[in-house]
Amino acid sequence: MDLSKQQFVKSLRRAGMPEAAEAAARTLHDPVTVQDLDRFCAQFGLSRGSLMERMGGSP
Repeated sequence: MDLSKQQFVKSLRRAGMPEAAEAAARTLHDPVTVQDLDRFCAQFGLSRGSLMERMGGSP
């Protein structure tokens, strides 16, 4: 389930997380892997599931 860094950053902005979006744009590689996503979420005190929820997805 890799996605482009640009897609991920855009989704974070849409979810109302501009600081996280900026951090993702600066630090993540393209494409964003599940492992990258897990590490990124941990830095912001989130889980992959809670991040998906904020972005409007379902688990």
